[in-house]
Amino acid sequence: GGTGLTPRETNVYAAIALVAVLGFTALGAVVDKVLRTRQQGEKQAERPRLWVICMLVSSYALLVPGLVMTLINWQLSFSFFGIAVPVSMKRESTLALVRSSADEGALMAAVFITAYAMVVPAFKLLLLALG
Repeated sequence: GGTGLTPRETNVYAAIALVAVLGFTALGAVVDKVLRTRQQGEKQAERPRLWVICMLVSSYALLVPGLVMTLINWQLSFSFFGIAVPVSMKRESTLALVRSSADEGALMAAVFITAYAMVVPAFKLLLLALG
């Protein structure tokens, strides 16, 4: 599972993701400041700050790529008289790691990865939506 990105491409996408979250958070802070300045003197609505909402939305938008993109990528080979012979190659996303952990008998690892990477974020979103 996942995509075959080079380490450089992965680093570029990670930097873009960080800048996007910071940018949307800053944009939310600016819009929030403008709205609060316009509403000065009026009763302020009881709502979360816009920068918090922007940070949450942009952060959770990164969850899906984090689950399906390559998490682990390795190749095992040996060299004999200058000829490299691949022995094993593995590329896994978070979802594939959960599946292979369960298939190989590491059920607790699969449970902890699922809880940390999928259940906890989904539960947090549910709690945020409820209120």
